[in-house]
Amino acid sequence: MVAVIATLIIATPEIAQQSGNAAPAPIKLEDYVSSTASGDAAYSKGDYATALRLYRQLADRGNVSAQYVIGTMYFDGRGVPQVYATAALWFRKAAERGSTAAQMDLGSMYADGRGVPQDYVLAYKWLNLVATLPHLSSEADKKFVNSASYKRAAVTEKMTPAQIANAQKLAREWKPAP
Repeated sequence: MVAVIATLIIATPEIAQQSGNAAPAPIKLEDYVSSTASGDAAYSKGDYATALRLYRQLADRGNVSAQYVIGTMYFDGRGVPQVYATAALWFRKAAERGSTAAQMDLGSMYADGRGVPQDYVLAYKWLNLVATLPHLSSEADKKFVNSASYKRAAVTEKMTPAQIANAQKLAREWKPAP
């Protein structure tokens, strides 16, 4: 019987070279699952230092969920100093890879100028990506999309027609990062 060890490669050498960073070592699938579960358990128990260490290992390899959780830790000041700029950095990493929760939070941060310069065009772009998701079945998903629509409408009231057109163009042209 041949044993197969699955290896999950999240960042390729090509991606790392483009960013100027060395590629992280591949992570075995079983280690990935173990780190995720351990990070979740530590976070649930309030052991934020351990959770951050485990999530950081995953986030550095491109795990979108881990990137988002680290962003929330910095946003809320859980186990780390509350630093909105650092939260925005982690939210941006996850948002660029398609995390709708990160897109919502990053859009809100741009709308409020919290941790990033206030920018209604970028706020609209990120909020619009969430607000225009296809109709979802669960009530929680519907509320999430409705919340993004409401926030986008509030931002729109502060924008010129040219800014709105630019923001819509950015949202239309957006593609998730690899």
